[in-house]
Amino acid sequence: MGIELTEQLAMFFRSVLLGGALGLLYDLLRALRSLGGRVWGGVLDSVYCVLSVSLLFFFVMAGDGELRLFFLAGALGGAVLFFCLLSPILRPLWDFWLRILLSPVHLAAGAGKKCCRGTKKLFLRGRNAVTIGWGRWKRRRKRSAVKGDDCDGQAG
Repeated sequence: MGIELTEQLAMFFRSVLLGGALGLLYDLLRALRSLGGRVWGGVLDSVYCVLSVSLLFFFVMAGDGELRLFFLAGALGGAVLFFCLLSPILRPLWDFWLRILLSPVHLAAGAGKKCCRGTKKLFLRGRNAVTIGWGRWKRRRKRSAVKGDDCDGQAG
């Protein structure tokens, strides 16, 4: 007829685990937030909100389909426990692994920056050479046109 107390207690502990998992997800996304600006942070926050509401919805639907207040309290308590106990320990670990994973990107960006500087100098020199060559060609053409007119004018 009703739900037994042991089942409710098991659902409460599962909701605490869900809250801890959501706290872990937020902690991971916090490390990724450092990669971008405000827009990137907003995108990650939106992803987190949609994902956490979806997980909570599926958690409730996996039970009886009734939202009980102790589900929300357990999830909130699990997140608070995670942030108080595990987050200070794990946050430097996430930052370390993010630096390790992004080190090839930083190396490639440094090499790309050097290539861009060299390419910029090359194109500027090339543009200057083309501009000088174009000016010489125009002057030669003008001189030959002027000499050609003088020759035609003397003959005529």
